[in-house]
Order: sequence, then C-alpha cells, then structure tokens
Amino acid sequence: MTDGPKTEQEGATAKPTHDLTSISGESKGAQFTRVAALWPTKDCTGFMDEIPAGVTITGRVGVLVRKDQDDGRSCKMHQL
Repeated sequence: MTDGPKTEQEGATAKPTHDLTSISGESKGAQFTRVAALWPTKDCTGFMDEIPAGVTITGRVGVLVRKDQDDGRSCKMHQL
C-alpha cells in the first residue's frame, strides 16, 4: 500500500482514519478484507486514497473507521 498524502498541503490529515473494505458474504458469515487506507480531506468533506496497482474491486465495499482512530479525533463524517 502507498503511504498516502501526509501533509495539509496535500489536502489530508497526517494519518489514515478509515479503511476501504471489500465485503463478501452475508450477515454473520460476511468476510471483510481491507483494501486500502483512507485519509480525510482537510475540510472533512471526503477521502483521499490511491488504490494499489493490480487491485481490482468488485461487489460491495465499506468505509470503516480504523479502530486506532475511533477516539473522536477524526472528522465527524456523515453516516455512509
């Protein structure tokens, strides 16, 4: 994975706060696979990311708060 944007000049926070996750299966049998890290934009209206070369995403995806960032410091994003 890439290191992602790291400075405010690049338009994002210093650490990723969310993960782009591929979801396969249903209910309790669903499997979640982290695809990439996401950085919120400086104004907290979206995310920045770079999908690694060779990664193909199909089906359902989710944007999940990283457990190490779920402390109220990340942007208050709307429920997705």
